Amino acid sequence: MVEAEVVTEQGWRRLFGTHPSIMLLLDPNERAIVAANDAAERFYGYDAATFAGLHLDDLTVPAHAADVDVPGGVDEHPALPPWASDASGDPAGEGPPWRTLARHRLSDGELRDVEVATAPIRVGARELVNVVIHDLTAQQRALRRLSASEEDARRQVDQLGDELDASHRRFEALVEHAGDPIVVLDDRHQVTYVSPAAAGFLGTPSPSIEDILARIAERDRRVLRAVWGSLLAGPDPTRHHIVPIARADGRRRHLALTLSDLRSLDAVAGVVVTARDLTDELTVRSRLEHQATHDGLTGLANRDLLLEELRRFLDPARGAGRPGALVLLDLIGMAGINDRVGHRTGDYLLRSVARRLQAAVGADGTVARTSGDEFGVLLGSEAGETDQTNQTAATDQTGEAGETGKTAATGEAAALALAHDLAQLFEEPFATPGGGTLLLRVRAGAASTSTSGATPAGVLRDANLALSAAQAADTERIRICDDALRREEERRLRLEYELSTPTITDQFRLAYQPLVDLSTGVVPCMEALLLWDHPELGEIGPGEFVPIAERNGAIVPIGAWVLRRACEQLAAWDEVGVDRRLQLAINVSARQLLDVDLVPTVAGVLDDTGLAPERLALEVTETVLADHSDVTTAKLQAMADVGVRIHIDDFGTGYSSFAQLGRFPFHGLKIDRSFVTPLGVEADADPVIAALLAIAAAQGLEVIAEGVDAEVQVAHLRALGCQLAQGYLWSKALSPEAVPAFLAHPQPVPPPATIERPR
Repeated sequence: MVEAEVVTEQGWRRLFGTHPSIMLLLDPNERAIVAANDAAERFYGYDAATFAGLHLDDLTVPAHAADVDVPGGVDEHPALPPWASDASGDPAGEGPPWRTLARHRLSDGELRDVEVATAPIRVGARELVNVVIHDLTAQQRALRRLSASEEDARRQVDQLGDELDASHRRFEALVEHAGDPIVVLDDRHQVTYVSPAAAGFLGTPSPSIEDILARIAERDRRVLRAVWGSLLAGPDPTRHHIVPIARADGRRRHLALTLSDLRSLDAVAGVVVTARDLTDELTVRSRLEHQATHDGLTGLANRDLLLEELRRFLDPARGAGRPGALVLLDLIGMAGINDRVGHRTGDYLLRSVARRLQAAVGADGTVARTSGDEFGVLLGSEAGETDQTNQTAATDQTGEAGETGKTAATGEAAALALAHDLAQLFEEPFATPGGGTLLLRVRAGAASTSTSGATPAGVLRDANLALSAAQAADTERIRICDDALRREEERRLRLEYELSTPTITDQFRLAYQPLVDLSTGVVPCMEALLLWDHPELGEIGPGEFVPIAERNGAIVPIGAWVLRRACEQLAAWDEVGVDRRLQLAINVSARQLLDVDLVPTVAGVLDDTGLAPERLALEVTETVLADHSDVTTAKLQAMADVGVRIHIDDFGTGYSSFAQLGRFPFHGLKIDRSFVTPLGVEADADPVIAALLAIAAAQGLEVIAEGVDAEVQVAHLRALGCQLAQGYLWSKALSPEAVPAFLAHPQPVPPPATIERPR
């Protein structure tokens, strides 16, 4: 038996009230709270008066009400030991100390986990129980969280195990039903697993490594062994390789192999080889690559592939500057052939051209279709290599520059020879689908690959430059790109740039060539000709720079300047006494006819200068007839409606027909000089002129003959009934100041010639 501690009441009050621990003093019989110290009041939130009316049970929450487990056990009387219960039969003041865990409710309703320690105490004459409360809330919460975490961890481990089992089953099912073949090999190259897809591909469920390798070509086997060795020796556990292998039915397929080293995994203990069949994908890719680099109609290489072949040809690793040539061939009049015989026949002819070129070039060169009617041929020159070798000894004497020049000249000669050889292939007619034949003509532009510093783009540019020169020439159908042609191109580019500058008209001047009436010698009209006085290049004629201005659009502002300046000059001549019936002819290009401001510009100039519209004649080229549009026709008609005369220039050289003359508001036509020059020299020249005059007369058109240089031509023109002519026989283009004096007297006109008419 433990005797209760005896303290004096005064000592007890001092110790109890200020003690930092939470302390209560209980009556063991009533379980009523006799006193609470300051720490208890702060903890529970009750004052001394409230505590005086409470029992310990009022603070304690039963275990079932707390809905939690309290370690140590909690019953209806958890805070007092058995000896404190008057039902125990023990004296109230005797018994051992008692500790238990409980849950107490504070005044604000918060629940706290506490340890309750009790011991008997005698205060004065009273037998009481001293209760010390320790707040264990934080510790208990931590323990509960730890317990919950452990439980969650156990559940997660159990769940992970279930998932791993399910995943393993799914993996087995996937492998068994995978469409891609899977094979596992051990360290000794023995096959330890074959998936159903692999068994189906190989034709056996248990193939040996020898069976598999026998389906692979020897060269590919060597490569595959090297891949296998690097996998086993290297740090990277994965390798990829594409290998052709024969199926069980003998068909060869391209498989993309993925080799994964899983020897460290007990469940595998080997190298897993997964194969994916790329054959169809590679076939489609190859077809797409072929389509991207070949012409669909002829099967030839296209422009991109030609450039790539040219790049390989010029590769320094293969010998920079080695002789060769690129020739571009343009089929003349292919559009007209399609119009006459149809595109089906046109396509047939293009395929025939491709076959003929391919047969001539063979495997040593590349034949390409570079555009609709254009073909390209790239070919090395063995002769050029021989020539270059023979010239090596001369290098020390001529120097590097001289040798380069000789090599370039030799290469250009070889390229030109190749162009002529290819052009000769077209001397033989081509068969048509209907059993007939058709003769095709070509223009050719050639470029040498022997030029120092040659690049693919540069060689192609040179060949295009030569072809453009051949297309622009009247008779020369084959051109080689040499230094002279490059200088011409440099000059053209310079002129093209300068024609677009705002002050270019400051360098222009107008000259005037007379049109002579062949019956009287009187000059009824002057044609304005544009000349360019270049400060560095000298005088440049319109035949050189006007086509350039037409291509880059500069002809529109230049043409407007010519129109105004020429009309102002005609008005100025009026002021000095020139016949006011004198007409003025001005050339208008097809590009100007597309300008929306052309008609207002003409009307404005006539209004500003006070000239009668009928004194102005606008000369348009024959291309207007070949490619007439409603817009062009409407503009010509609008100008004709106000009285401006419209003439067609250089008639007979383009693609027009006499039937088209009536569709336009023409007042006259100018016969090209190519028809006039043979007069008096060639017997068949007169009937041609006579036919032109007859057609013009039927249309009510006046006729002007261009390029008259000899009296015999005038005699024949007069005999044939031509009305007007112009040419150097009377005068070249005159300055504005010289015109009045020239007009003061009629020009001499030879009498008509005697022409024998066919009976």
